[in-house]
Amino acid sequence: MTIRTIYFLLAYSWSVGICAQDLPAATFDLPAFHNTDNNACDARTTKTQLSPDSRELSMIFPGCFLELGQNVAEKSRASCKFDLVFSKKLEKLETVRIDIRGSELKDTAVQLRYMISLGGQTHNFEYEKGRIIQSNDPAHSDFIRSFELTDIPAGARKIRLSFEGKGKSDHKASSSYIAIDTLDACIVDPGDEDQLECGDAAKRAKQNKCLKPE
Repeated sequence: MTIRTIYFLLAYSWSVGICAQDLPAATFDLPAFHNTDNNACDARTTKTQLSPDSRELSMIFPGCFLELGQNVAEKSRASCKFDLVFSKKLEKLETVRIDIRGSELKDTAVQLRYMISLGGQTHNFEYEKGRIIQSNDPAHSDFIRSFELTDIPAGARKIRLSFEGKGKSDHKASSSYIAIDTLDACIVDPGDEDQLECGDAAKRAKQNKCLKPE
């Protein structure tokens, strides 16, 4: 092997190493909403904000996601579907943390069910008749649901998210709702413990507009 060949191989190895280290950081673009039956969110009514480096996305949703009672409806369905969009195709495996905040109220005559889907994950929440969730007990009515999507593959351009909910009441005077107030999504280094929480949409969110019991 000649000295010239050795220098060429060293230079090539060095350049490959630098390229691997200097892959551009993944960033978010604005989300893309989908029209659905019983649609409960869209680009016009949902407030969206990107952090200065575009690695954090905050969304504040409009009003109430699903509500029953006080002559609103004895049966109700709601749906919200959108994509978290990356500004360009991912160059490597990435991890995204998602925090969803909201609140719930339910009386004994109501059955509530809703589902949160994130990429390949599906999480179901069911509240049968007889269970009570009171709005004056924030420890039980307010919620923060945190999720982590790991190993999002290189080449991915978006993550599909959806909320699906339905409720049924046996009494017109029942008062029940599900409010999904905010969503924060962050592209993170899974080894960085300082990134356990992300975004600040919850700090800027207004009180949900769901019906309030008398």
